[in-house]
Amino acid sequence: MAAEDDPRIALDSFAASVADWLDLAVPLKFEDWKSGIETAMEQLTRRSVETGEPALMVIDEHSYLLAGTPALSSYIQNAFDRYKRERRGTVRIVLCGSAFSLMANLLSGDKPLYGRAALSKLIRPFDHRVAARYWNATHRPTALRLHAILHPGAAQWTRSAATGEDQGAYALRHQDRHLGRTVRDLQ
Repeated sequence: MAAEDDPRIALDSFAASVADWLDLAVPLKFEDWKSGIETAMEQLTRRSVETGEPALMVIDEHSYLLAGTPALSSYIQNAFDRYKRERRGTVRIVLCGSAFSLMANLLSGDKPLYGRAALSKLIRPFDHRVAARYWNATHRPTALRLHAILHPGAAQWTRSAATGEDQGAYALRHQDRHLGRTVRDLQ
């Protein structure tokens, strides 16, 4: 998740997230966002090929990142286009942001990501009480963690919850795998 930080701090945070996802003991350090996005796409593709399941990259607060790195959407476009040409594995990218006008403009005709989106959706936030009811999370600490992780709420979790298992516990244990499989591929 990005904040209105220095672009270097945001990039280092992204590198730490990628390293954590790859279970690396050694931290990653990217020279710039272009190399960071390219490395992430390559690793997502590799993981998808190895597991046979879709890999998912979520970049939250994309609008903050664009303020510090205006070419970020172009880097994503180039990496995604290269992935599409090679057609190895299945990679899905979700860009989130709270600056509605900027996020809506990302897919307009003169922008790098034009024609590459399978879905553009405005998701209104769940408050923590609605989220707890939705996820059937009766254990308060689990409900608060779910709200913190999934805010504003990802309704797709309910599709794969195991029979009889608390959906909140399932979501916390299987979030990467589950999101990768259930984020819609509308193409």
